[in-house]
Amino acid sequence: MVTVPVKVHLTTLGSDDTAKTTKLIVNAIQRVGDEETFMFPKVVQDVKFHPLLLEVSAVKGAKKNMTSRHMRRTVRVTLKDELAKEYLDDDGNFWFKGEYLDSGVVKFVREDNATTDTEDSDTTVHVRKRTLHNIQKEIVLDKFNGRNYHALTWLQMFEDECQRVEVENDQFVDVLRLMLEGYTIEWYLAMKKRSA
Repeated sequence: MVTVPVKVHLTTLGSDDTAKTTKLIVNAIQRVGDEETFMFPKVVQDVKFHPLLLEVSAVKGAKKNMTSRHMRRTVRVTLKDELAKEYLDDDGNFWFKGEYLDSGVVKFVREDNATTDTEDSDTTVHVRKRTLHNIQKEIVLDKFNGRNYHALTWLQMFEDECQRVEVENDQFVDVLRLMLEGYTIEWYLAMKKRSA
C-alpha cells in the first residue's frame, strides 16, 4: 500500500456563478519536506472536481472554516489507496485525471497582507506566512533558560519541533529567540552582535 504525506494548498475565490458565493479551489500539491510544488490546471481547481480529497477530514475542516474570499490554507493529507491512485501514477509522479501536473512556485505572504494579486497565478501558489507569535504557540517545548535542559538536548528537541510545525528557514533564528529566557537571551543577543 502506497502512503505519501503531502501538503495541499487551498484558496477561496468568488464564484463565477454568482457574486455572493465563495468557492474553494485546490491550487497545488507537494510532498511534505519537498520544495517542488505541482500546480493543478485552472479548469480542475474547483473542489467539486476533487470528491475524494473532499472526504479527508483536514480538507473538510478547511472548507468549513474558509468562508471569506481570498483565504489561503495549507493542509496535510496522506495519500493512500484510492486517493493515491487519483493523484499519483505508478512511479509516484503527480497527476490528475490522467494529466501530469506542472511544477510551480510557492510564494509566502504575511498573514496581515490582504493582497489579491494574481500575477503568475498559473505557476504560483500564495501561502500565508505565519507570524512568529503563531509559530511559538504551535511549538510544544519549554523555553530554554540554561538550567532546565542540557543545551544540546534542548536544541535537538527545538529543531525537531521546528521541523514538525514547518518553520520557514528565514524565521528559524527569530523563533529561537522567542524560545529563550533568562540569561540565555543575553547570550543570544551577544552572539547576534558578534556575527553582524
